[in-house]
Parts: sequence; C-alpha cells; structure tokens
Amino acid sequence: MIPPSNAEALLDPARLSLHLPRLTRIATVLCGSREAGEDLVQDTVERVLRSPRRVVGDELPYLMRAVRNRHADSVRSRARRVATTP
Repeated sequence: MIPPSNAEALLDPARLSLHLPRLTRIATVLCGSREAGEDLVQDTVERVLRSPRRVVGDELPYLMRAVRNRHADSVRSRARRVATTP
C-alpha cells in the first residue's frame, strides 16, 4: 500500500488559494517586480486549472515548478522575438 503522502490525487482547485501568497512571493523574485509576479501566478493558475492535474504528495512543489516553468517559457519566447527599431 502506498503511504498517503505519496498517493496520487487530483489537484483540488479550492486549495489553490492557500498557496497563492507563497507562489506570488516566488514569482516576484523570479520576475523582479510584484506586478509581473502577480501576472505570472495568474497565468500559471489559469493554465493549471484548464485541465485536471494529478499530483503526487503535496501540491505546493508542483505549483512552484509550474510557476518556474511558465516563467522560463515566457523568457524564452521574449528572447525569440525580433526587436524592432523606430
């Protein structure tokens, strides 16, 4: 039998609000500003809620990884854009 801490379960959308302050602090550090961090968390939560997610153990590490990955994706996409000059 698998211990409860390692059991796979669906991510509970009602519990996301418990993690928002911590995710916002992490995103603020990644982005360098509170506004950009809040936008990053909002975008990440929106993507996570689009489809049911299975999480092993606590959902906070999963959500932190999702924020970090979303930030890395946005940095890469900005780097690929062609800079225009006026």
